[in-house]
Amino acid sequence: MRRVTRRLRLLAGAALLASSLLLPALGSAAVVFDATAHGECGKNYAACGGGNTTLTYALTVGAGATRQVAVAATVACLTGDTAPTITSITYAGVNLTSGVTVNPAAARRSEMWAMPAGTQPTSGTNDVIVTLSTSIVTACPVGPGGTIISGAVSVTGADQTTRFTSTGSGSGTGTAMSMTVASSGANDLGVQHACHGTSVDTTTETERWNVDNPGNSCASTGGATAAGGDTSFSWTSATSDSWNMVGVVFLADAGAAGPPARTLTGVGAALQVEHGHDLTWQDNAGNETDQRIERRVPGGPWVALRTVGPNVQTYRDAPLGPGAAWCYQLRACNLVGCSAYSNEACGVVQ
Repeated sequence: MRRVTRRLRLLAGAALLASSLLLPALGSAAVVFDATAHGECGKNYAACGGGNTTLTYALTVGAGATRQVAVAATVACLTGDTAPTITSITYAGVNLTSGVTVNPAAARRSEMWAMPAGTQPTSGTNDVIVTLSTSIVTACPVGPGGTIISGAVSVTGADQTTRFTSTGSGSGTGTAMSMTVASSGANDLGVQHACHGTSVDTTTETERWNVDNPGNSCASTGGATAAGGDTSFSWTSATSDSWNMVGVVFLADAGAAGPPARTLTGVGAALQVEHGHDLTWQDNAGNETDQRIERRVPGGPWVALRTVGPNVQTYRDAPLGPGAAWCYQLRACNLVGCSAYSNEACGVVQ
């Protein structure tokens, strides 16, 4: 059967521009939560490794762009003991660096570490290892106390030069736990960790772990992520007791953006429609992974038509009946995000 290509004329009044359109690039990419994991060891739990000096657990990091990892750790004994210091935290064998520490009492301390600037965590499942200066059992002989508690969060879209916009910590006694950070942009992401002597119950942020650790001065711990712009992190407990918190805010990567601006050429349109079924545009980007074309009847809802690969500059729509009016728009995307849509271009098949 011979295929007939019908010519499509542009509708007048279809909101078309008088010249080609330059699509804007996205600005800063948002820092996005990827994965979390939690582990603990000590007298009341599985034995710690390395002569009771190390806690090891697995974290699975995704393959997104501009990755980062934050690892929170609490070392807790009973009152009267002195919690050993944290000498190192590693992920996949890479040494993390300390971001913030709170040590309101000798029996407990909490810290937050992250990958060093310029180093992305390895994708896949790898071990987080928290190492202490001395055995948790030896340092915490009172009662059943002595625990290493840790939680980790991986993210994408984080700046690789400046890790944090700000860090913070807090401590006190009561049912309300809170801490503040100096600043947080709309695209940033906060990570916080709380320790309470009785229970960590609820948070105003997005909870990522909440684990009871009875038998020491930090009987419950919780971790959460906070949306960009949030500068006050908090938890509540049903019972008044001593608590501490640490938190960091990952800076969004200004260089990790969607596809850059591109020019879509046409006869007074953002997207050229010709010969009834042919869409033509100019691709001046080099970092898209796909381009997404949508179609609708004039004034109707947009429906995904076809996704084409990078560097493609034409697409022929399926045969349409004569007299049918269709409108089209296009945008380019990559792992970070998508460009703005082109203007729509509409036409009627003759």
